Amino acid sequence: MNRKKAFTLIELLVVIAIIALLLSILIPALSRARDQAMRSVCSNNVHQILAGLIMYGDENSGQLPRYGRWWLWDIPRDTTTEIMEAMGLRTEEVCETQTEWNANGRDAPAPKVFYCPANITHKRYMQYCWDYHHPGGGWSDYRVFGYFLLFDWPGTPPDIEPPEDYKIWVGRCDVKNATDVELVTDVTLSDVDNPNYPAAEYPNGNFASIVSGSGGGAYSGQTDTTSHLRNDRAGAGGNIGFVDGHVDWRPFTQMKWRFKRGPVHWW
Repeated sequence: MNRKKAFTLIELLVVIAIIALLLSILIPALSRARDQAMRSVCSNNVHQILAGLIMYGDENSGQLPRYGRWWLWDIPRDTTTEIMEAMGLRTEEVCETQTEWNANGRDAPAPKVFYCPANITHKRYMQYCWDYHHPGGGWSDYRVFGYFLLFDWPGTPPDIEPPEDYKIWVGRCDVKNATDVELVTDVTLSDVDNPNYPAAEYPNGNFASIVSGSGGGAYSGQTDTTSHLRNDRAGAGGNIGFVDGHVDWRPFTQMKWRFKRGPVHWW
């Protein structure tokens, strides 16, 4: 009588251990590959935005758009249209007034080039950010981008800390030392004013959960986050676009606390 050979318990445990070992090697490698792919797409987005801004400047005697909002990703709708036109993107259905927005019910689809694929909140609420309105559904004359645009701020300069790292906001694309002047950066934010994140545990604030200024609608109850995130105590870094058109990846260890209005903005 023939008996079917079966695995012994020890053999099964060995196989399970080998599979677990392979997974422990493979999963981090896949995660790194995914992060690298998103960084590459993000870098290309920054390149395209830079190209549009430089072309805008070339057509306007070197002058870049100007704005003054709350956070560095709050971009006026008319400025958004100007950037899109310079980039060669479709603008026919972009709403610039409350009347247009009310008549259409919603705006044109959000251009993915303006949002980092690594930012999980923006990925989920991209169209809401693009159609942005104030709490209660009121009209807003600006949009929430997925990148910081370091344009010139007319009037009172925004809050800067610490003073020695004061940022000269960019008003023109023909500035001196254009290779060193930042114009577009990835979103690296931290919440330093929330008592739920004590300084002893979060010396630079919480990078994964930033209390949003948005309020109502689909975004209600959500929090903003850093795009390229290491953990809730630090970012991984970000793509930095310069006025001359080149883009560099800057590790978080080389970033500084540059600007504070609500959360801290890093680059």
